[in-house]
Amino acid sequence: MSDGRSGSSLGRMVRALREQGLLTQEELAARAGLSVGMIRNLEAGRIRRPRASSVRALADVLATSEELRQQLTAAAADERDVEDVPATLAQLPAAVPWLVGRAEELKALDEFLSAQVNDGSPVSPVVISAIGGTAGVGKSALALHAAHRLANRYPDGQLYVDLRGATAGVEPLDPVEVLGRFLRALGVDLNAIPAEAEEAAARLRSELAGRRLLMVLDNARDAAQVRPLLPGTPGCGVLVTSRRMLTNLDGARHLHLSVLNTAQAVELLGRLAGAERVMAEQQAAAEIARCCGNLPLALRIAGARLAARPDWPLRTLAERLADQRRRLDELELTDSGVRASFAVSHQELSSGPEPLDHAAARAFGLLGLPDGTELGVPVAARLLDDEEPRTERLLERLVDAQLLDSPSPGRYRLHDLLRLYARELAAERHPAAERAAALNRTLEFNAATAWHTLALLRPSDPRLERMDARRCSDGLEFDDATEALEWLETERANLLAAVEQAAGTPGIPDQIAIQLAHALFGFLLVRNYYADLERINQTALRVARRTGDRAAQAQALSDLGSAFWYLERDEQALACFRDSLAIRRQLGDRRGQAASLGNLSVLYGRQKQFAQALTCEQESLAIYQELGDHRGQAVSLGNLGIHHERLGQYDQALACQQESLTLNRELGDRRAQAVSLNNLGTVHGLLGSYEQALACLQESLAICRELGDRSVAAATLHDLGVVNHRQGLFDRALAFLHESLATYRDLGDRHGQGESLRDLGITLLAQGNRQQARAAWLEALAIFEKLQAADADQIRAQLLPSIEAQ
Repeated sequence: MSDGRSGSSLGRMVRALREQGLLTQEELAARAGLSVGMIRNLEAGRIRRPRASSVRALADVLATSEELRQQLTAAAADERDVEDVPATLAQLPAAVPWLVGRAEELKALDEFLSAQVNDGSPVSPVVISAIGGTAGVGKSALALHAAHRLANRYPDGQLYVDLRGATAGVEPLDPVEVLGRFLRALGVDLNAIPAEAEEAAARLRSELAGRRLLMVLDNARDAAQVRPLLPGTPGCGVLVTSRRMLTNLDGARHLHLSVLNTAQAVELLGRLAGAERVMAEQQAAAEIARCCGNLPLALRIAGARLAARPDWPLRTLAERLADQRRRLDELELTDSGVRASFAVSHQELSSGPEPLDHAAARAFGLLGLPDGTELGVPVAARLLDDEEPRTERLLERLVDAQLLDSPSPGRYRLHDLLRLYARELAAERHPAAERAAALNRTLEFNAATAWHTLALLRPSDPRLERMDARRCSDGLEFDDATEALEWLETERANLLAAVEQAAGTPGIPDQIAIQLAHALFGFLLVRNYYADLERINQTALRVARRTGDRAAQAQALSDLGSAFWYLERDEQALACFRDSLAIRRQLGDRRGQAASLGNLSVLYGRQKQFAQALTCEQESLAIYQELGDHRGQAVSLGNLGIHHERLGQYDQALACQQESLTLNRELGDRRAQAVSLNNLGTVHGLLGSYEQALACLQESLAICRELGDRSVAAATLHDLGVVNHRQGLFDRALAFLHESLATYRDLGDRHGQGESLRDLGITLLAQGNRQQARAAWLEALAIFEKLQAADADQIRAQLLPSIEAQ
């Protein structure tokens, strides 16, 4: 059996004939009507037994005689592997087995996508949207059913994503995040994925060119969310579902989906509850369908209730539905059936034989209170003010009753409409004070747990001194930073939603939003979620101003300035840092003043205003020394060392960085140690102490990888490249600089990209690669000019002229 490196005999024959015909793989694919991926995989030996139709198509192009055609056919017949096609992407969730009444829609989708495949026209996405944006009408079910039916037309597989455009309290997925997912699925290395949407979209279009692949974009918010994800060449099919019409999505073919008619609704009910049973009570079945508004989601729930109770006559359910829908004639909306169906399910649970059923029914309304995507057992337990084991039993009972979904063990999810219904139920059955207390318990639990994670991620963070200890006694605790980060990633969407909900919900203490925003600083910084950091601190600042909390305003401004700094919006960062410092001077907050001065120093340093940078940092260090704050001293010394280094004062820089490292080792702050080691290694390199420089930088990189801190790792990789260049080890230098550049791109750090490109060009020129060096410098120059950074002057004045002079 071939290992794929030399190809199968058929693959070798195809390659030989293609090359004899002076055809590229792309040209052969186009002429044969096959995908480029199929040709590549066949020649590489990864397809060992292609379809007969594919062999015939290849023979039509390559065989110049009947003898050659027979040889190709015989070579295909000689292959003995069972694999018909290479491993392909198969991301589609399972199709629903109960889809009915959509024959015309499926036919339309078939025709739409057939036209795309056969006529070679540019890709036209098919948008499935319900009239009026009605949820629960079966958009996703139809899209997935159609996708599974049509999958065999797309031999390169299927991509799928839920864009979260219809989830209350949760931000829709950013196209950049989706582009990253798709590119990783298509085999693009993580470090090669662009951080900017436009670049990533272009890379996706390049990866999809020549492929035959089906893409399903589920629950789109709007056309802007969809556009960057679309292929740019023929061959791929796209299905988009949305509550909106997306009429401004150029070239889209729209399929408007309405509710089922009565006959179809009754047929669906029969599929779920039993056809003979429905036939025996056709009038009752029609009444159930009417009360459900002929909406598939409601019918599925009603049918499941009947299936679980085979001895119930349909009339019983019909009567219950009618009783719960006293206002049915007045509310002639398609979503009314959903509410009635939920009410029936809830009523069944309330009147169940077991006490657990009654408790689960009572809990259901409260479970809809928190915004976010999912609930974990610990959060739900605080919400219900109950023990975790019993809470989990209640949640599982609700799953059995189809009022909750469980996407993974210990995680629970409410459908969007179920969440709305649960909130209505909570308003009816739980007084406002009880609802506020329940929500407050979950928010305080999240804040308390977030504070515990901050203590692991940044054990010396001064924010820990200002946390509300009374509210932190009930949070989860973790063994290490890795475990803490895992929880934070799992709960990230819920935590961000919690900040916004705490800020805007009457009856919730204002401090909760502020405390939660402050506690999440370390996580969002370590994982480079700078846009999230900006968003929650805008919220925290708004709450602090509303309540007149000046200290909280100063901290929010400081953290917001950090977000702007990382997002390279220097003017906004400068304004925030200055405002934060002014408030802290008014309050007499010496430690806060030192922090704000340090932030200003770093920003001035990036702008190459070193005199101002030194003045701010020296004042900051003096305050920390006055307070005996070793952590603050370590930070200030590190920043001073950087300023001295950039002024060419290497002895002073070395002394500062060594003292900073000593303090950070005493404090046990691993991330701070990585930063100090990076800074120290840089100075050793400038002094020509290369062995010491490499030792420091390698230790820094090891700590960064241990903590998952890619931001400091990128800087360390850059400095390793520079030190290796100075030693004349250009190949090693290029490897480190390329990895640094890729990491900065992944993080969206434009300034870091510019620095890596600048030094990449210097190394390339040293190797004699003048053209590549020039390209790197021009790219760096474009970045620095866009950022209005002083580094642009160096490239224009020194580096580019150095190439012209050679």
